[in-house]
Amino acid sequence: MRAPAALECAPPPAADARAAHPALFSSGAALPSRPGSPISTSDTDEHEHEHDGEAGDATEPLLPRYRLATADEVVEEKDEARRGRRRRVQRIAVLVIASLVPVGITASLFAATSSCSTAKASRPYESEALSSSMPRLNTSFAPSLAQQYLADPESVNDGVLPFDSTAFDPLYRPVPLEHPLSTSSFASSASCFERYIATGTICTAYDGRWTDEAARPKLDAVWTWVNGSSAELMTSWREEAAQEGARRSRVRRWTRRAMRAVRRRLRGAAVLRHFREHDELRFSVRSVVQSLGASSLSTLHLVVGDTWAFSPADRERLDPDDVSRQLRLAQLPHWLDLSSIAFSEPQVVATTSAPQLLVHPHSEIFKAGPALGASGALAWQQKVLPSFNSLAIESQLANIPSSTSASTAIYLNDDFFLHHQLETTDFASPLAGPVFRLQRDLLVKGVAPENAHEDPEGEWRGLGYSAWLLDQRFGERARPYLVHVAKTLSLPIAREMQQVFLADMTKTAESRFRGRGPSEVQPLFLLTHYTIEKHREALLWSFLVARSDLDRSGTYSHAERRALLSSLGHELDSPSSSHILQTFRRIAFDKPQCGDCIIVLLVGKSGEAGLESFLPPASEGDGAFADEASMGEQQAEALRPQAVGLEGTDWRTIDFSRGLEDEEQGRKPSLRAKCAALIHRYSYTLGSSPAAFESIRHGGDLLSAQLDKLDAAFFALNDDVMGASASSMRDVDERLEKWFEKTWPAPSAWERAQ
Repeated sequence: MRAPAALECAPPPAADARAAHPALFSSGAALPSRPGSPISTSDTDEHEHEHDGEAGDATEPLLPRYRLATADEVVEEKDEARRGRRRRVQRIAVLVIASLVPVGITASLFAATSSCSTAKASRPYESEALSSSMPRLNTSFAPSLAQQYLADPESVNDGVLPFDSTAFDPLYRPVPLEHPLSTSSFASSASCFERYIATGTICTAYDGRWTDEAARPKLDAVWTWVNGSSAELMTSWREEAAQEGARRSRVRRWTRRAMRAVRRRLRGAAVLRHFREHDELRFSVRSVVQSLGASSLSTLHLVVGDTWAFSPADRERLDPDDVSRQLRLAQLPHWLDLSSIAFSEPQVVATTSAPQLLVHPHSEIFKAGPALGASGALAWQQKVLPSFNSLAIESQLANIPSSTSASTAIYLNDDFFLHHQLETTDFASPLAGPVFRLQRDLLVKGVAPENAHEDPEGEWRGLGYSAWLLDQRFGERARPYLVHVAKTLSLPIAREMQQVFLADMTKTAESRFRGRGPSEVQPLFLLTHYTIEKHREALLWSFLVARSDLDRSGTYSHAERRALLSSLGHELDSPSSSHILQTFRRIAFDKPQCGDCIIVLLVGKSGEAGLESFLPPASEGDGAFADEASMGEQQAEALRPQAVGLEGTDWRTIDFSRGLEDEEQGRKPSLRAKCAALIHRYSYTLGSSPAAFESIRHGGDLLSAQLDKLDAAFFALNDDVMGASASSMRDVDERLEKWFEKTWPAPSAWERAQ
């Protein structure tokens, strides 16, 4: 292996388990199986990105795709009487929920549904495999409000899901370092780690480890979605409620406003049902399942907006002891089948077999810094939610619970799609880490906050600030733009980066709308280049600190200096000494080009595979001398995650002498093995795949031709139709839907019957 070129959930035991919690054991759609295919590769990157200020961003309100229906369009709906009856039933369900909350009836209303065992009518695309693998409840907890709502066969997807906000802790709590996909497979053997990094040789104990499809590492998929039309309505509703005087009694005022607000949201949901938002999210989900196959996926995470079930002004006047004060409504895409999805809460246990779809409200993942304390964190969260800023939402993705996740995920906006048959290794490998796709002809330079770009609502202000943060931490350089398609997200590294840049990530989360905050990061750009820089840092730290300071004195002795320079092909007779960390900082960060040259030189001196020249010398007992039999005996020797330099955001002030400390007890892996684990933790691959960014500006035959020519493995469809007539927009909708259905005809397991 070389440095990169650019530098439980078992099936339910009996039918009664399904009857108790039908929402957790649904009969979803059969997931299409995918024939074996080679790894998808390409020698060219066909992606071209247009910098249009994020037009069409699905997490921003008031987008062209979200428009109100005219009277003529409403009349044109087929079977209006039948649809009207269904809408009335849906409205009644939500209005009952809203109107009964103040008098404490909601809890009993939902509690009564927990005993129901009536199954929903079977669908023509049922899948027993999915129903046996849905997440299950920890039986030590009573079913929550949201779980009972999902379990009720009479519940209707009206675009909202009620839940109790007290289920989530609003305070950020750091988690211990976790092994990413690139190291978890070797975590039980320090010797195998060491041998693989040093020589590129894989222990025979790992031969055929992933031959069995069930044993192969799986991927998660993460979508962020906010109903933009509803977002605008909720914002107006909140502002109106805050300005309203206290002329009416508490119950009368609350009831009237709650019913009016819910009706308004239902009208918004009806608009979305009519125009279907082009249904990008639904077909994006289909595209991932069809391209990768069910066996490659673990959990599909849908991160959605949520808000109070009543206005802030009314909530202030509710009885402090009334549990209804905690009721929130999470947004749901209208096409989801409630019985097939799960709502993420602490008592939900993840599955390890067929994929599940897990809904995460913003209230679960938005976390305030620990300095605020519990009460301050709750106030902070109430201030920043609901959020319609894609950057703010992405800044909190690291807070997706690790108990419900694979270690690596595909991150998609709702208008990102996968088109070809792909493998998990197109996104990540247990040997080579995540796959990053960079647009190397478009470089991003750091811009200090006081010199911020003038496009606050676009992407370049956040990119410049993120690059500046990277400059402060790793040294100044221009960094490639990320191709604007689905991206690989390492959740363990994202949680590590969040700890390092917590202040900036939290500050970004405080901007409810794009560009409103003083400084916002581009989280995916920051994470990708953080991984790349940490791998480079690990290589140089291993060589200049761990390998070259053999006596651990903190300075280079004459002999150590001679050995170091000899490793680089130079000889030195001077007896003077120098400080190790000063040398490391200068080479790695102050003059990063010097560090790059050293890496290229040492890679060349390490042979055809491996990174031997970066590691401390082998000693007795290390993997370099161990035979295969002794390595097999060491499989129980767990190697902890290794990291250095996590104490700050400025390379000038970080104490790089700390790190890779010995374990307190038990057998201690060698420094060489720890350096190997450190390097491998941040392994990554640079990929080049057919990718496209398609801007939809017109309808008609031109749009159909544009779609029919689309043959990229990764692409984004950006809705830039502006100023079109109602008939033109209907044409766009119809052509897109026709092409979507032709390209991904199989419904996913989580779609309700049409």
